[in-house]
Amino acid sequence: EQDERFTSVEAEGLLRESGVQPSRDRASVDETAAMLILQRFVAS
Repeated sequence: EQDERFTSVEAEGLLRESGVQPSRDRASVDETAAMLILQRFVAS
């Protein structure tokens, strides 16, 4: 079972590091969070 509680917060941080404003691009936050969840699932 994957813990998804903080993936959006983590995704926002990753996007900020790459120069994207998460508040202006919600779709990118959701896509990045989904990517993080999938990566963790595959790695487990």
